[in-house]
Amino acid sequence: MTQDGKRKIKVLSAICALIMFAAVYAAFDPAEAYWMPKCITFMITGYKCPGCGSQRMIHSLLTGNLAEAFRQNAFLVLMIPVIIFLIWLEFNRTRHRHLYIRIYGKWGCIVFCLLATGWTVLRNIFNL
Repeated sequence: MTQDGKRKIKVLSAICALIMFAAVYAAFDPAEAYWMPKCITFMITGYKCPGCGSQRMIHSLLTGNLAEAFRQNAFLVLMIPVIIFLIWLEFNRTRHRHLYIRIYGKWGCIVFCLLATGWTVLRNIFNL
């Protein structure tokens, strides 16, 4: 099998997994489903991590409730366009090599870590 064929299989597999993931999160509310994973950080420390509320946020987005999604995890809702851009950049990294290196380099990682840390501190201080 060629490299191009292997890549197509990987992409199709990822799309199928994403569709199944979306179907589960659209059908089941994580706040009510006892079998869905809970945040270990919150259970142990009582503090919300940057991802706390992300499952409920995904459920709210998939059921069309943007306001509730924003209430569950505003940081991740605002990061959706960035995540889409990063996925696009990953698939086009050879065409946009300099941009890829800049975004995925040291400073890109530092900026993301500062944003995530800032969100964590703010959400725990102001109970967001």
